[in-house]
Amino acid sequence: MRLIYFIYFILKSDYKQIFQALKCLKGTKNPFTLIMDAVWCSLKYGTSLDDYFSFRFYAKTTHQRRSFATTAYMYNFHKALNDKEFKLKIDDKSQFRKYFAQFSGDSEVFASDNQQALILWIKQKELKELVIKDPLGTVGKSIHFLTFDHSKVLFSYQHKQLSLGELFRQFSKQDKVYIEPKIKQHPEIQKLAPTALNTIRVITVVRKDGNVDIISAAFRISVNSETDNFSTGNLAAAVDISTGVVISTGIKRLAACSDIYERHPITGQKILGFKVPHWGKVIALVKEAALVFPQVRTVGWDVAILEDKPIIIEGNPSWNKGAPQIPMDKGIKPLLDKYLGKNGI
Repeated sequence: MRLIYFIYFILKSDYKQIFQALKCLKGTKNPFTLIMDAVWCSLKYGTSLDDYFSFRFYAKTTHQRRSFATTAYMYNFHKALNDKEFKLKIDDKSQFRKYFAQFSGDSEVFASDNQQALILWIKQKELKELVIKDPLGTVGKSIHFLTFDHSKVLFSYQHKQLSLGELFRQFSKQDKVYIEPKIKQHPEIQKLAPTALNTIRVITVVRKDGNVDIISAAFRISVNSETDNFSTGNLAAAVDISTGVVISTGIKRLAACSDIYERHPITGQKILGFKVPHWGKVIALVKEAALVFPQVRTVGWDVAILEDKPIIIEGNPSWNKGAPQIPMDKGIKPLLDKYLGKNGI
């Protein structure tokens, strides 16, 4: 099985990032030795080639390497805990809106055969800034930011003006447009990182007894980007589950090339020690959401913090293993192991 994973990793690896990591480590590590070790770790631990450099396996002991939840491990973990028939109800943003409306912001889905309903919705709510998403988009892809001119009834997108028909032709998926108002985040978070909506990735697991565990929380921090996704070059920092205080420095996903940031590199605002507002409400919110479909036992919830409350932007049943492990430079496999098997909790 590990050989099959290895072949998959060879085919799917981001070689641009791998070569970048080798370049960053040049002078401290022999590139040939690194590649051979990365191949060995892939066959031994199920790491992708990207994992090797993001988890800094080149600087880890055997014991430390064994503690990391790698790509191969996470595939099996998600498969074991999440019922595939229910996953789409969370993954698909259209269905997410239907089942999780009480936890999320104001978003809607409009069909191509009723385009005027979109204009009516925008005008009734007096909206100007809008976000369009692909219902099945991931890692910040297929997110588009627009403004609406009420007097001209035109949308502005990347310095172009679009009519209603052009909007649907360009952005509709399966003859539908998924759209929401641009969210205004908490002033303290806006001060820290103003270019995007910065979310907290909170990971839950529903235990067999029906209780919900919070196993990880990470603050995703944008750096001159319209999105906060860790996978696209922004920062992540670990959040203490009990207090909501950031307990690690910020770091980029490709840790082999990343500096560590006690302060935001652009705004200069403090990351380490930042207190996430409304933390008690965040915990209560995700625990309640986790029980909507307990058949999907583990979900990574992206939580936005508004001035008066938190809301859930989306849920990710196949959450990425990077943000829970890279900022603390520590593996979570022992923590996840206890949920697996006949004797798992």
